[in-house]
Amino acid sequence: MLFDTGEDVQRAYEIAGFKMNRPLSIFITHMHGDHVIGLPGLLFRLNLLNRDLDIDIFGPIGLFFYLVAHRLTVGLATQYKIHVTEIDLEQGVLWKYPAMDVTTNLEGFEAMVEKIPIQNEIIKDTSRYSILALVAEHTARQNFSFVFREAPRPGKFDPERAIALHIPRGSLWGRMQQGQTITLKDGTEIDPVRDGVIGPARRGREIVISGDTRPSSGLLSYVQENEIDLLIHEATYSEDLQEMAREKKHSTVREACEVAKGGRVKQLALTHFSSRYIDDLGAIELEARKYFDNVIIARDNLSIEL
Repeated sequence: MLFDTGEDVQRAYEIAGFKMNRPLSIFITHMHGDHVIGLPGLLFRLNLLNRDLDIDIFGPIGLFFYLVAHRLTVGLATQYKIHVTEIDLEQGVLWKYPAMDVTTNLEGFEAMVEKIPIQNEIIKDTSRYSILALVAEHTARQNFSFVFREAPRPGKFDPERAIALHIPRGSLWGRMQQGQTITLKDGTEIDPVRDGVIGPARRGREIVISGDTRPSSGLLSYVQENEIDLLIHEATYSEDLQEMAREKKHSTVREACEVAKGGRVKQLALTHFSSRYIDDLGAIELEARKYFDNVIIARDNLSIEL
C-alpha cells in the first residue's frame, strides 16, 4: 500500500527495495501536486519494467481525469490494468471507473462508471485488512485521512510445541499459523489453538495517516474511539507559526501531538515539515517531546516495526 505519490516517488520506491511486480494499491489524500504529481511517472516506470499485475488507485474526485489527461497528452497506456476509484464522502459513494490499459477505448466510458455506497467509511475491504477514509480539513476540494485496519490475527506460533507434537516443518506450520486445523499422515488431527501450537487470537493493528490537515474532529474522534498502533500526522510548522498553520490549513507540531495525546495512540510519527526546518529537525523533535513521549520524526526510508 502506497499513500500519496509526491515528486520522484518512482525513485524512492526503488530505493526502498520494493519489487516492481507485487500487489499494489495506491491511496491519494488530496489533489495537490506534492501528493500526486509523481503518480504518472510511477505508473510509466512500472510499465517499463514489464509489470503485469493490476493496480488499484483510490483518491478524490478528479483523479480519473488527471490520469486520462496524461494518457491523451503523453501516452500513459500500460500493459497492466489501472483501476481508479474516486471517493465522494459528501455523497457517501465510491465512483469506480472502467479499468485503463493499453487497449482501453475511452469512448462511452461514462456509462460504465459504477456507483458504490460507502459503508462504515470503508473504501477497500479484504479478508486481511480494510482501508477507511475520513474527512480531513485542508485547502483542496476534497481531503482525506486514511486508516489501515488489520483483521484480527491468529495467536503467536510456538515452534517448540509443534516439534513436540511431531508436526513436520513446512506447509503444515504455515497452515497452523493461520489458525487452520491440520491432519497428520497417521490421521492425528491437530487444532492449533486447542493443542497449544498457537496462542489466543490477537487484535489487528491500526495505522492512521492524516494527510494534509488541520486537527480535524473526524480524526480526533477516531483516535479517541479506537486503539491506534501508529498515527502518522503532518506537522508542517512549529508552534510559533500557528497563525500560518491556520491560514494554510496545516497543523503545528504541538497540535499534532495533542491529537495523539487526546486519543488512544501508542506511537506518533510526525511528517510533512516545512522546508524551513530541513536542516534542524532535531529542534522539531525536542519540541514534539514536550507534548507527547512516544514520538518519531519521520525521515526518508524510515522503517517502523509494529
